[in-house]
Amino acid sequence: MSDYDIIPAIAYRDLPSDPSEKFIKLVDVAQSNFDELMKYYEADNKASLIRDQFMVVVSHVADECNVQGLRSFNSDENGSYSRYLEFRNNLIGVIAKLRLRSASAVPPHTVKLERNTRLKIGQEIEKLRYVVKNSELPEKTKIRLYGKLDELQKELAKNRLSFAVTMAITASIVTTISGATSFLADAPKALEAMTYIIGLIGHDKEAEEAEQEEALRLAPPPKALPDLRGAPICESDPDEDIPF
Repeated sequence: MSDYDIIPAIAYRDLPSDPSEKFIKLVDVAQSNFDELMKYYEADNKASLIRDQFMVVVSHVADECNVQGLRSFNSDENGSYSRYLEFRNNLIGVIAKLRLRSASAVPPHTVKLERNTRLKIGQEIEKLRYVVKNSELPEKTKIRLYGKLDELQKELAKNRLSFAVTMAITASIVTTISGATSFLADAPKALEAMTYIIGLIGHDKEAEEAEQEEALRLAPPPKALPDLRGAPICESDPDEDIPF
């Protein structure tokens, strides 16, 4: 590969599962690297080559991610600067549409927690940290539990909390706690805290679903088409003059 790879191999790791988000992330990487490279090569004869590479790579990424609306650029095309500007403007519009759709879409099996709920769960996480710190658990087990609590705190900070991720984290914590004989004295407190956290999340999810159902109930019904069955058919008079 060249010394000016637009998207290095490491950028393809840990990509989002959603194709649109995957495309946006890779384009962000490509654009950042392109802008950095052009600082050094803009006045060089390599500038045209770098622009061509940017357009070719982004075009192929768009094809692979099934992104619509971006005009493909092939390496055998004339990669003039005006062609690059056309491609860049087209790309900006496509990304704007993708981000707008992503912002308006609600991922399944997620919930937007109320501020008060986030605060309560945050307090429970801190209580769990204190219990783990003052327990007689082996240091390796403590570090593992701290890591899981950090993951839970990170998930809590997201705009919408994922049930799958949260349940996997809580299940790991509960399993670790339940299997530690040196933690028996404090286990009930920890398990109670985990149950309380799950209950808080479930409560917000039920409230959110109830709000969505209410919004659907109050939405005006679609207008029905008039029933024309049995209506008289107006026949035109064959002797009537037809204006032209």
